[in-house]
Amino acid sequence: MQSIVSGEIMNSEQNKIKKLQEEIALTIKLHVKAYDVPEVCMRFGIQDRVKDGDADEAHSSKSSYVKKRLISLSKAELMGVASSVLEDYDNNELSAAMLMINSHKPGDISDITRRDIVKALNYFHPLFGEVDIYDYLNIISSEKLSLPTPNFIIYSDLQKDIYQHYINNDDYTNEALLIRCGILVCSQRKFLSFLEGLLDPVLRRGDEQKKLAAELNKFLSNDGYCAVVKDQKSGYPIYSIQNNIGGVKGNVKNLIFASTGAKPEFVLLDAINNDVLITKNADKCLVYDENPPPAGLKWEDMVAWWQTREHIFDLVEARKSIGNRLFESVRMTRSPGEILIFKTYFKRLQKKYGKNLPALIPQVYLHLDPLTHNQREKLKEPVILQRQRMDFLMLLGGGVRIVIEVDGKQHYSENGIPSPSLYAAMVIEDRKLRLQGYEVFRFGGFEFFPSPNGISPEDMVTEFFEAIFLKYSITPSA
Repeated sequence: MQSIVSGEIMNSEQNKIKKLQEEIALTIKLHVKAYDVPEVCMRFGIQDRVKDGDADEAHSSKSSYVKKRLISLSKAELMGVASSVLEDYDNNELSAAMLMINSHKPGDISDITRRDIVKALNYFHPLFGEVDIYDYLNIISSEKLSLPTPNFIIYSDLQKDIYQHYINNDDYTNEALLIRCGILVCSQRKFLSFLEGLLDPVLRRGDEQKKLAAELNKFLSNDGYCAVVKDQKSGYPIYSIQNNIGGVKGNVKNLIFASTGAKPEFVLLDAINNDVLITKNADKCLVYDENPPPAGLKWEDMVAWWQTREHIFDLVEARKSIGNRLFESVRMTRSPGEILIFKTYFKRLQKKYGKNLPALIPQVYLHLDPLTHNQREKLKEPVILQRQRMDFLMLLGGGVRIVIEVDGKQHYSENGIPSPSLYAAMVIEDRKLRLQGYEVFRFGGFEFFPSPNGISPEDMVTEFFEAIFLKYSITPSA
């Protein structure tokens, strides 16, 4: 029985590979003239030299010419060729054949996310505004679509269906229309281009545009993508959907923060699961023991966690209680800059952004060394981890983690004398964080004094956070 099942799986895999070979060959056949096929095959790495094939052979059968040169390729090599072909020649059938073999590799928008997004688009009417819908459907369709004219009698089946069930009647939902046009099997490049098109200010502006961006980000963030503002057109934002390659890989497992005293001492209760047990000074810090949502840790999430933890019935009281506890941690730093950032963040932005406001988490332990610096010095051991705590951390969707540091004199001087070694240690740690995917933003202590240009420190901090929110499509609460 086992050998039969194994044989069926192998045959299924072979059929998928055979289908991919056929679709690569067919795509090249449809887009390339026979005398250019050898050169195109060389460009895609299918053949090494011109003498490996010539135009006469390609004239006989373009499809056979290509397939002959694909047979010896491994699955990985074949997928690489298919990706390259799709870059030059869009073909939904080729894209679908690739998805059959590898439905979700790192960097891909999964089929689950595609389906979730397409279903969510049912609630946006009209989806294409007042423009020619065919201009946008052509982004995802392999078949060239155009607006019917009275003299245009011969329609394809797809053209007939769109005209009959979506334009003349409302038999098709937005979801049904887009699936019929191939949105679930088109290339990722076409899929993302289509979403960017829906966010174009030609189709929607103002609150409707922001609402769609926020809705898309709810799903895109699960695969590490985000609709962000990249430009402006006539004063309106232009969105680009980007992979958060700066996002941190992996999940948040230990969020230890709001320290008000000595560093906590800890043991690994379960080293396999990375479960940390704080054995000393546990009362001097907080431990967020839930999984942050994929869309990022919001202030309301933090409040709800605190309300449950402290058994506080009233939500308003819970907000005030957790706010006071976090501010206690900030106040104990005795840093005017950190205190101003924390106060300004909630005073200026909490009401405006409401349920969308990210949690601003103070005094977060980034590294936990079982030994303190003093203990290592006594043991004459080198300090392994330089930066133990971050001043502030925000956890956004798509693995985006934003570190905010306020640099006092202790960051770059010793006894009032500039210290190149301290500065070097700081920038080394910044580089390490950025390479891990964190975004690091530093404020100089001098910035928190009144500016000669009339911009107050509070305005400066507000503008900074507004820019962060704009970049990551965090919108004011409705």
